[in-house]
Amino acid sequence: MVTLVDANCTNPGSACPLDITGSLNLDGVATPETKTEGNFDGVGWSFPAGQLPAPGVAVLGSTAYRIPSTSGTAPNFVAPTAAVTVPAAGRFSQLSLLASARNGDARDVPVTLHYGDGDVPTRVSASDWAAGSPRFGESDLVRTTGRVAVNSASGTDGLPVHLWGATVATDRPPGHWSR
Repeated sequence: MVTLVDANCTNPGSACPLDITGSLNLDGVATPETKTEGNFDGVGWSFPAGQLPAPGVAVLGSTAYRIPSTSGTAPNFVAPTAAVTVPAAGRFSQLSLLASARNGDARDVPVTLHYGDGDVPTRVSASDWAAGSPRFGESDLVRTTGRVAVNSASGTDGLPVHLWGATVATDRPPGHWSR
């Protein structure tokens, strides 16, 4: 399979990895040497920087994603209490997310799609980052060999963690908002 990536989001039928840098508010990545820099789960555990995709546009599975920086303490995730606004004009068949829940699964998280003539509410679910397999139909796109452990002498604990690929359909329901 070939994925056509259009970083400028101008070609119909191509993948358009949008930039949500302004919505990132959580540093969930660290290294064993800098294990106190990240805190994905709120108690000091983090994704290992060296096992995540390099920053920039990356194709995972067959979908293009824009990967944020994983160095230092710059935010690289959106905490669950934050709203994400993606200013993108155009027609899209789906919204693809790299998602991972912490401290249990995240079920039926509200998502609002804003259209020119009204909003459409929908939902998305994500499995816990340490789940052995996806529980809501997500794709297992990134699997590490362990977490960065703030309380481990070696810096890691050997428990694999995941970034899941989740999708939200963006087509409007038939007849919805028709005039």
